[in-house]
Amino acid sequence: MVDYVSVGHFEVYEQLMLEAAEYNDGGIELAKKILPRIEQTTEQALAFNDRFDDIHKVDDGIEGMMQALESLGKTLEERFEFEDTLIETLHKAHADTTA
Repeated sequence: MVDYVSVGHFEVYEQLMLEAAEYNDGGIELAKKILPRIEQTTEQALAFNDRFDDIHKVDDGIEGMMQALESLGKTLEERFEFEDTLIETLHKAHADTTA
């Protein structure tokens, strides 16, 4: 999970921002609204990872992990929607002009 959220921030979103700047068609404004929301999901995913890195050190054991997994699932679903919006707007919209 850490690799997934890292690739987004340090590779994918950077490329999308470059495309947004290149085409200057409103994509940067959208990204400025969505990226902070994605950042929140990153923080939640990393907190989950840190908390359950060693399940033997977790006070509420497997019950707590199940609740946290449910919450993480909702968080990731939200993140996927944000990412889809960014990709659709900042990349796919320009696919014909870059081909």
